[in-house]
Amino acid sequence: MEVELDGVKWKVVPGGITVRVPAPAAPDGRRA
Repeated sequence: MEVELDGVKWKVVPGGITVRVPAPAAPDGRRA
């Protein structure tokens, strides 16, 4: 499932973790 927030696409993966699409450089999936 993908959601869009503030013009940024996020992918929701099993476990409730959200990752940016495309994936950011930060390993935790958050903005620095």
